[in-house]
Amino acid sequence: MISALDLRATGIHRAIMEVAGTATRWPGRLADECDKVINIWTTKFGRLDELHPFMYGRGGRLEGIASAEETSKAALIKRWQSTCPDKLMPNRSRRYGDLGFQPGA
Repeated sequence: MISALDLRATGIHRAIMEVAGTATRWPGRLADECDKVINIWTTKFGRLDELHPFMYGRGGRLEGIASAEETSKAALIKRWQSTCPDKLMPNRSRRYGDLGFQPGA
């Protein structure tokens, strides 16, 4: 039996919504099956677009970037310095304001 936590962890509901929402609805039988699954899951769990993925842990949006304990800027920089120091740029631009061009130019 699938739970809302399973859907959040795997994101399979997003794939099924994508197949069902395709404008051409081809192959039709697959799109129809996806519609049935969406109706069942919507009845059971509510709106599927409100089932957001986890932030931390395996499969979460921040997997490999941060953990639940590392939410401060200092903690993240400390972790990144130990895992990928070549990605950090200590010499960042500190210039604020007009950069000498108009947007869209």
